[in-house]
Amino acid sequence: MLSGCIFFYNTRMTTIPRLCFSEIVPEGSLHAALLAVQNRRGYQIAAHTHDFYEIAFILAGEALHLVNGTRATLTAGQITFIRPEDCHAITIAPHQKLHKINVAFP
Repeated sequence: MLSGCIFFYNTRMTTIPRLCFSEIVPEGSLHAALLAVQNRRGYQIAAHTHDFYEIAFILAGEALHLVNGTRATLTAGQITFIRPEDCHAITIAPHQKLHKINVAFP
């Protein structure tokens, strides 16, 4: 669930979806999920921000991760750490896969 919050990034007036911890874990202290994507057309998680920390453990596959304007390749065995207010997006190329465990906490 993405809220309708407006976030100004890189001094451009751009609406970027903002995910709020209270929306994904009402009265909770931790959110953990397995994301397993494999699509012949590719897959994208659009640029967004949030008000919580996020740790992702890359189990298999490969994807492009854009964080605050910097590109990096996610590969199996890596761990990523996203801070509150970081703007990030993930792109999985056609015929690629990405399996990751995602943990979010305030």
